[in-house]
Amino acid sequence: MLDLAGALKNVAVLGAAGKMGAGISAVLLLEIAKECAKKTGTFAPENYSLHLIDSQNDAFNPLLQYLEKYIWKYAEKNFKELRSWLAPPLIEESDRQVINRFVQGAMSLIHCDTRLEAAKDSHLIFEAIVEDMQIKAEVLRFLARLSSDAYFLSNTSSIPIHVLNEKADLQGRILGFHFYNPPVVQELIELVVNETTDPTLCSIAKQLALRMKKTIVFSKDIAGFIGNGYLIREIGFALWKLQKLSVHRPLPHAVYLTNRATQEFLLRPMGIFQLIDYVGIDVIIKISRIMRSFIPSLVFSEKILQKLAAASCVGGYDSSAGIQKDGFFRYSVEGIQEVYSFSDRLYLPLEGSSWKKDCDLELGPFPLVRGSWKELRRDPDRQKKLDKFFSYLEENKELGFSLAREFLWNLQTISEGLVSDGVAENLHDVDTVLKKGFYHLYGTLDLHLERPKT
Repeated sequence: MLDLAGALKNVAVLGAAGKMGAGISAVLLLEIAKECAKKTGTFAPENYSLHLIDSQNDAFNPLLQYLEKYIWKYAEKNFKELRSWLAPPLIEESDRQVINRFVQGAMSLIHCDTRLEAAKDSHLIFEAIVEDMQIKAEVLRFLARLSSDAYFLSNTSSIPIHVLNEKADLQGRILGFHFYNPPVVQELIELVVNETTDPTLCSIAKQLALRMKKTIVFSKDIAGFIGNGYLIREIGFALWKLQKLSVHRPLPHAVYLTNRATQEFLLRPMGIFQLIDYVGIDVIIKISRIMRSFIPSLVFSEKILQKLAAASCVGGYDSSAGIQKDGFFRYSVEGIQEVYSFSDRLYLPLEGSSWKKDCDLELGPFPLVRGSWKELRRDPDRQKKLDKFFSYLEENKELGFSLAREFLWNLQTISEGLVSDGVAENLHDVDTVLKKGFYHLYGTLDLHLERPKT
């Protein structure tokens, strides 16, 4: 029976040069290189292989540079451990030589290819291609015919695993192994299994996630799982709230008000519309459509998102420039600079505008909790400050606090719904996703807000 040590000898990543695929490739390469060094004391490509498969041949050079940089950073921090692994243990070999030997050895295990056939001998095949059910199924079906014993781990964030299993005829050799972005940083893995999933695959996947030092949350095999089950519903609520606010004020003003309230007045790393921009407006549209095809009761109006997409304002992240791409907002390295005007079809500057000042006055004073979200994450007195924040939140009547309360009430409703629908086993699992996956400072169980009676 295949175990994790054996499975790591031959691994493939589909979509390896994509935003998620590159990160997945990095964490896998590190685990394979460590396993190879520990077990053999050297690097022999005939013993261990990582096949990086992508349709864009010109994307491999940047990918390899990224992987080498990532492995080098690990090696610099752990060179003493590397010295004990690599044979022969040469006393006269400098730390730099040990580091270089590990990095070069790890890179020698990589095989880049544009052909799916390159994965035919792999024990584990990680799928991180476009979030399209038919394309995923066709690719997986093709590979299943090449290998009758390969295991598939899909990074899908919305498509039910049992659907991919049936369409690709994988006979239980697939599960959801959902990384959060970026995989090299994010601590969370969402594991999605069902009654058809091969137990051996379940065991290997769990051991691998733990070896990567990831926190595991199990989700039921329902479209969107826990992560997007929460996110798409909150975005749906934000878009509905945006329509309500824009009845009495220009839409760009309503976007700014809602975004600032959901960042600063909820103590989050990003406001809701900046988060949509970061993920990608086209990605959000695609995921919401997939989820609604399986969950007809899901309420989500994509009209505003479609208008942005039609104007080629689809968001995303420009890794080369280190900034987000145009979406609801336009960005610089300093952050948000302008907001999109749907009526004028252009971006309006924020700084120096009289309307921004009026919006800030309407939102009201900043919450009593001082310090940035990043500072609060490290604050040893964070819980005391959060308790004070929630108390102040309930008492204050300005718009910023009013919006914050509505979003928190909605968060409680979403979280409880994910549990009652069986997507999450309990609220603790939902909160783990919120804190580890979305970097929230608190979860549903931390909230003690009295909800309005309905």
